[in-house]
Amino acid sequence: MTSTRGTLAIDIYADPTCPWCWIGKRNLDEAIRQSGRAANITWCVYLLRPEVPEEGSDRQEDVRPINDQLLEAAKTAGIELTDKCDRVPSTLKAHALMRYAEMFDRAGSGHELVEVLFRRYLHDGEFIGSEDVLRAAAEEVGIADMDRAFAYIRRPDILQEIREDSRVNARRGISSVPTFFVNGRPIFSGAQPVYKFLEILNDEAKLVDVFRVD
Repeated sequence: MTSTRGTLAIDIYADPTCPWCWIGKRNLDEAIRQSGRAANITWCVYLLRPEVPEEGSDRQEDVRPINDQLLEAAKTAGIELTDKCDRVPSTLKAHALMRYAEMFDRAGSGHELVEVLFRRYLHDGEFIGSEDVLRAAAEEVGIADMDRAFAYIRRPDILQEIREDSRVNARRGISSVPTFFVNGRPIFSGAQPVYKFLEILNDEAKLVDVFRVD
């Protein structure tokens, strides 16, 4: 009898302006690496600031200072937060680009894109509400058909779909980010440490392992 190690399905509700979401992603990535498991990761829409207009808003209207707890958690995850961006972006088009990458580009490009968006906003201080910044992020990841991708994120029906999906997810009980589901089950909210992710992944992996007789 041998064991076929099943693939974990992980859904992450997050917003690319959220520093805790970046920390959670980094810790999850490390836990997956340590577990040796394959994982299919889907990034699900949650607009952290749905009221922000598409052109963004003045930073002074929405100040959330970086505190010592956040800085320490970021440092542990290998992240340097700088808080340099002076405007709060709408993340509608960023979410649309993330969705495009997951649906239409190569496997894994959506997950790579999210990392780049986090870094460009939270470390580099770039305004990810700008199509120029989104294009640079897409180019960095290597999204294949840029014209198609940016036609997609400009479509009013797609942007409305992003808004509605965020509202639906909020009605389902997603009230903070990051929130993680594994194999369809809600696991926890918040950027947990690597060991906690690893415990969950190992527990869930037992449910997807399939045994066969050779």
